[in-house]
Amino acid sequence: VCLKLGWKSQRTRWDVLPLVLSANGHDPDYFDIPPELILRIPLTHPTYEWFEKLGLQWYALPAVSNMLFDCGGLEFTAAPFNGWYMSTEIGCRNLCDTHRLNMLETIAVRMGLDTRTPVSLWKD
Repeated sequence: VCLKLGWKSQRTRWDVLPLVLSANGHDPDYFDIPPELILRIPLTHPTYEWFEKLGLQWYALPAVSNMLFDCGGLEFTAAPFNGWYMSTEIGCRNLCDTHRLNMLETIAVRMGLDTRTPVSLWKD
């Protein structure tokens, strides 16, 4: 949707989608979030100095802006919501799932784990 509206992606791992708003029957339009408002945390490791060189980062605030807030029958369709991250969500899912950043094997190899066989339990 954003691309169809004319938004230009930087095509990086860390692109932040713009807000897409539409009101009173008007066509939707997109609004970039100013970069200075996006807080990212660079990921490091206390004993693996090479980890920082992977250039991994994550967002300090997990925000969702496509939720509906119903208050006594009044529907607010632009109700932003945020939560918090658990370390397992970032480390196991966001960084390692194959359909996400897919960094598991890269990190395992850098740690010196044998990734040629599942018997070594490198995925665990």
